Amino acid sequence: GSFRDDKLAFETDMANAAGEVEQEIESSNVVVYTYSLSPFSIETKTLLDRMGLDYKEISLGAEWIPGLISKDGAAKRAALLEMTGQSSLPQIFVGGQPIGGLFTGKPGLVPALEDGSFQKM
Repeated sequence: GSFRDDKLAFETDMANAAGEVEQEIESSNVVVYTYSLSPFSIETKTLLDRMGLDYKEISLGAEWIPGLISKDGAAKRAALLEMTGQSSLPQIFVGGQPIGGLFTGKPGLVPALEDGSFQKM
């Protein structure tokens, strides 16, 4: 295909991925995008489980490496980067709003728990 065809396919994939992500983050009060092999993703899920919190996990594959990321995972990861400015996982949404990852982001799960702001979300 031509560059124009490739660009159009990429833009279509991105638009579809962004639409899917928007639907997913609205599907539950807490949504967590993960990689199944990521220690930070595992720790995030363990923490949420220990809190007894209901959440929806959306795995983008085993890891970000080609061959380990799911078929639509790369496009969703790029859509998350566009939406949040962060491409690393986990990415946590509460009430449809991004709060970052386990320790990083605005504010990040652990900092939000430590300062009490998570309980107010």
